[in-house]
Amino acid sequence: MHHQEQYTQKIFDEFCENDGFLKQYSDFLNGSNYLNAVQEGKIADSDIVVMFSINGAQLYQFKASDCWIAIWVIFDCSPETHYKKKYVLPGCIIPGPKKPKNLDSFLFPGFYHLASLQKEGLKIWDASRNTVYISHPFLALSTADRSGSAYLNGLVGHHRENGCHLYCGLKGCHKEGIGIYYPALQKPG
Repeated sequence: MHHQEQYTQKIFDEFCENDGFLKQYSDFLNGSNYLNAVQEGKIADSDIVVMFSINGAQLYQFKASDCWIAIWVIFDCSPETHYKKKYVLPGCIIPGPKKPKNLDSFLFPGFYHLASLQKEGLKIWDASRNTVYISHPFLALSTADRSGSAYLNGLVGHHRENGCHLYCGLKGCHKEGIGIYYPALQKPG
């Protein structure tokens, strides 16, 4: 579980050797937002970096069966392992058969718990170093597909031409008579 700490040090060493440039970007930890947060002291070596993700799934093809699943991914593991089942923590499962009307009511307990850990800290025993330390988890990303992100940020998702009208201005395209829009950078050929 020391991947984040060791890899971050390796990145900063490479910055010093290559005049502030990296040869390869291969992980979230290479990103400037993460590295700036480390430099600004928002993320310490002992802090766990997590990603939240939520998505809906239709369990049966011909039956109303909406189910929403939220997960927490721990970025302190290497990219080869942090998406493995062992390191992906379930946040909540919201049963159907219809979409949740108030997603916040399901997500509140998990985010409240995270906020408490960020404030108070999480005492962790590191068996490999035989030491106890306090971690303040850092929420790096909250992700979802386009329809799920509409629930997270309150925008319209894929039901309007400008699904993210406040941020990017990218217009969506749709088939005639269908009210679902998808962003496209080029027209189909």
